[in-house]
Amino acid sequence: MKQAREIAVRDKVPVLIEAMTYRGGHHSTSDDASRYRGTDELNSWTQSNNPLARMRLFMEKKSWWSQEMETEARAEARAVVLQALERAEAKKWLPVDALFEDVYDQIPQHLQEQHEDLVEHLSEFRDQYPILDKLDGP
Repeated sequence: MKQAREIAVRDKVPVLIEAMTYRGGHHSTSDDASRYRGTDELNSWTQSNNPLARMRLFMEKKSWWSQEMETEARAEARAVVLQALERAEAKKWLPVDALFEDVYDQIPQHLQEQHEDLVEHLSEFRDQYPILDKLDGP
């Protein structure tokens, strides 16, 4: 980083920096990282050995950040997210057919088959999907 900064300042050019970090969570909803990572390893990364934690500690040492600021920022962010969620939930849902539109000019055969399977499934098990009335469109 120091060398990249020196080049950027001296030559007045952008410098690409490759950085690597640790994936703190699972790969996907079907992954369980605890099967191949120990608790000590995960705790080390989540508590002190990750870029966000290091930056926070640095900013706290410089008195640029504090626990009070963290609490306030989290509360504000939570309020913004909840307001956005309320607005999104109030919108009308698109019809199920919309899942298969707007990607291809001509829908490929495999997607046509998936669409037909979905429509058949939903008609057969409509009572299992309480949100279906919303899915029928505006």
